[in-house]
Amino acid sequence: MLWRDVARPRSDEAPFATDESDVAAALTRAAFIIAFAVAPGIRQAPAMLLPIERALVRAAPPVASLLCVLVFASYLWHFRVPAKRTVAIVVDLLLVTSAISAFPPSAPQRQWIASVYYLVIMVSAIWFRRSGALLVAVTAAWLDGVFRLNLNTAGSPDGGTPLPWLLINEGQMIPMVMIAVASSYVAIARDRDHQHASLLEHEMTMARRLQDRMLPDDLPTMPGIDLGLMFLPARAVGGDLYDAIALDAHRLFLCVGDMPGKSVYGLVHLSLIHSHMRAGVRRGLTPAAIAEFVNHNVYEALQPNSYAPLFLGVLDAELRTLTFVNCGHLPPLLVRGDEEPEVIELFTGSIVVGGTQRPNYNQKTIGLRPGDLIVAYTDGITEARNRKREEFGVRRMVDVIREYRDASPAELAGEIAAAANRFSGNAKGDDETVFVIRVAADAGGRETSVSPQEELPDETAWAPDPGS
Repeated sequence: MLWRDVARPRSDEAPFATDESDVAAALTRAAFIIAFAVAPGIRQAPAMLLPIERALVRAAPPVASLLCVLVFASYLWHFRVPAKRTVAIVVDLLLVTSAISAFPPSAPQRQWIASVYYLVIMVSAIWFRRSGALLVAVTAAWLDGVFRLNLNTAGSPDGGTPLPWLLINEGQMIPMVMIAVASSYVAIARDRDHQHASLLEHEMTMARRLQDRMLPDDLPTMPGIDLGLMFLPARAVGGDLYDAIALDAHRLFLCVGDMPGKSVYGLVHLSLIHSHMRAGVRRGLTPAAIAEFVNHNVYEALQPNSYAPLFLGVLDAELRTLTFVNCGHLPPLLVRGDEEPEVIELFTGSIVVGGTQRPNYNQKTIGLRPGDLIVAYTDGITEARNRKREEFGVRRMVDVIREYRDASPAELAGEIAAAANRFSGNAKGDDETVFVIRVAADAGGRETSVSPQEELPDETAWAPDPGS
């Protein structure tokens, strides 16, 4: 059984879909309607307005209310509203104008209500960028001049000063245009950040697909051996490596590793190590020879700041042996299937892959018994910390293993990961991998007298060419 809990990228939103900016504008519009559009004067537009202008002023609040309802419905039920934002800007301009006209010409409320035009300009910059913001700023400045300053299209009340000059000198034309330009630059900068984030998300999605192809979807099955795995990456792309390859009817190759570098940086090195490791398996090399082969081929690529702790092993279900090399990885635990289970750390004293150009990897072979458990894990499990900064540690993991020793390997792997996450309050700081192998209690095969310290002879060795 294989369980991966991986964060998947969200699909792109549909074009013209209602997003959070539409909802925020609708909420502000609704608050404005409640605060001002219910004023008695809104139903009696000033006599200075033309009949069509008075009709627009009176119609602004109900139309704005209907628009708010439509935006909320579009957001909740995911349907598109054509020209929604253009209509919203026009309605908002009329709504502010209606609120201004609801107060007498000398009322101080007119001055600060007119400042709401600035909010409409900033929203238009977000939606329509510079050109749209400038158009809305000029329109708002004209409305401000006509309604707040009590001007008309013929010029000033005394007829001495042209209307354009009054809008610039007495109105808010200049600050509104400045706000439009500044807001549009902010919106453009946000667009660039969004494009960068979208590109990064696309790259992470492609990296996630690469890792999905690299890690096995299903663990192989073999008589007398049960496998279970839990893989929980801390990010969209993890730095842990695991693999299980059936070599023949009774032999299984196992691998667990952990790259210090996470995300795409770690994945590049991880894929390099994985490809050479599989090449060594295809050559029929022993675990120690595979480690030598991988180190020889990736050493230069990992320098100067990267390395890879790896545990490589071959489990023989017929002989009931595990031949392994531990290249600086946290030692997996062999838990004997006895009444009082003994716990043995599988350690060979070898250096990490990439640590030195000419390592000397030594492998060991250990005999297995029916009911034995092998638990391989990465440091995301044992180094999970609680609020007191205490580590989960090997001791607590062994307690979980002993408590759930009769569970299936898949269930045991899940329980170990769950216990570590409960301990840390689900604060994932690193990738978590737990690989559990159980020798079935009724397993066939013949008994072996190999002890933990004894080694079987290598069937296949590997050494680099003298000239390489």
